[in-house]
Formats: sequence, structure tokens, C-alpha cells
Amino acid sequence: MQKLSEGCKNILYCCYLDEDKEGQDALLVRIQYDETKEKSSEELALRLADITGCGKQLLASFNNGLVVGYARGRMITWNDLWDPHIAK
Repeated sequence: MQKLSEGCKNILYCCYLDEDKEGQDALLVRIQYDETKEKSSEELALRLADITGCGKQLLASFNNGLVVGYARGRMITWNDLWDPHIAK
């Protein structure tokens, strides 16, 4: 288990399965300090991404957090928006 970030509202952990540090079989666990409206909005977005095949599966949701499959990647940049492959 590796702590990825800790903010004023939550902590994000990545749990690797079978010593897989490439993230092929990993889970993200987000634990929130308090239950907020952002959690329900985030949970809805994750459920929609899962249903439409645009994201990893939402595996569990609890009062102050959630567990979702890990999708390896990077943050999108402003220049990426002009890349025809990404923009469509």
C-alpha cells in the first residue's frame, strides 16, 4: 500500500495486488475526513464512467470513502486539447 496524496479533505492510497508496481492490478482507496457533497458527485461520475466503459470499476462505497480500480495515466495538459487524437 502506498500513500499517493493527503489533502485537507481526504487521503488517497494505492493498493497493489501481487507486488504489481505497474498498477495493472491495483486499487485506489480514497478516505475522506468528513462526508461531503463532493463525494456523492464523484461517486456518480465514477459510476457513469464505469457503466459507459470510460473508467475503472467502482468496487465499493462507504460513508467516508470509496474503492475504485486504478487506471494508469497522466494528467491532461492544455496542449493535449489540441491533439486531434485526444480531442475527438
